[in-house]
Amino acid sequence: MKTSLIPLLLAGLLAAPGLRAEEVPPPPAPAPEKGVARGLILLHGERLIFSPCRDRSYLAVEDVSPGGEVVATLKQLGLQDGKPLYVELVGESTQGLLQANALNFAHTDARCHAPRQTTGRWRAAGNSWQLTTAGDKLRLTQGGGADQETGYTEEQADPATARLRAGDSAWEFRKRPCLQAEDGFATGWAAEGQAAGRPLRGCAWRP
Repeated sequence: MKTSLIPLLLAGLLAAPGLRAEEVPPPPAPAPEKGVARGLILLHGERLIFSPCRDRSYLAVEDVSPGGEVVATLKQLGLQDGKPLYVELVGESTQGLLQANALNFAHTDARCHAPRQTTGRWRAAGNSWQLTTAGDKLRLTQGGGADQETGYTEEQADPATARLRAGDSAWEFRKRPCLQAEDGFATGWAAEGQAAGRPLRGCAWRP
């Protein structure tokens, strides 16, 4: 769905005769859904509206994350009236409402991309480095140089901590909001690692 359609859809609803913002009727309820919801999010006054990718419906959003960290992170990234973001929200939708438990990924480029083909468990990025996993391989690119690819192992220390080892690099991903404002994205995991003796920090997410 194109970004420009969201404000037009809302404007049409709010302009209906005798209809106030708080009285906008909900759209037809989608089937209950759990997992990661991918789409565009728009702030309209105090209301959050979510439009799923490849779907002309929309849902109201309720932030049920600890301390409202999802919306707080999105606002730090740039979410404001008239400025939507692309988001991937972990949660459950039912009866026209998406309850967001956590953020997986968000970007200031407010458009839906083609479905991902990767089978990897992780992606991460920081200042001049990128990490991806695919199958049993971990690929690390630093400073625009050649990719370094090697086998890796993963240890799930607890539900909020994952540790990866690959050759001479070691990584720890912690589940907490992470903002990479200079690159225009935010995620739900903070990444710290070391490769060839060099400390690296950034943000991680699930592809």
